[in-house]
Amino acid sequence: MKPLQGLTALLGLLACAVAVRADGKDDVRKLLIGRWEVKRKIGERDLTGEMAFSADGKASMKVKGPKGDVSFAGTYKLLSATRIEITFIIAGDPMTEEHDVKVTKDTLELTDKNKNVQRMTRLK
Repeated sequence: MKPLQGLTALLGLLACAVAVRADGKDDVRKLLIGRWEVKRKIGERDLTGEMAFSADGKASMKVKGPKGDVSFAGTYKLLSATRIEITFIIAGDPMTEEHDVKVTKDTLELTDKNKNVQRMTRLK
């Protein structure tokens, strides 16, 4: 094999790998879009809420509390098929966190840098 043919073959292989990776990211994006129910126990209290992701990169979160609901608006960006960056505006300041993401048609798992896993179920 001539050096130029080898380089062409390698570039073709890399292009295929990038295309496969992009498809995985697009699949995750399609599954992610929608509304998700969040349940979490903090101390003696059970907290519930809703997180939503839209096709245009917007995210929102509503936490239901005894004194009323609290809502946050923000954005998200898929960094890869397994990694997401979410930014919410809290008290006027942006708060950005990266998470490992696993999503199916019915469940969403976000794992933070401390390995805390938040499991959610899709709302119909």
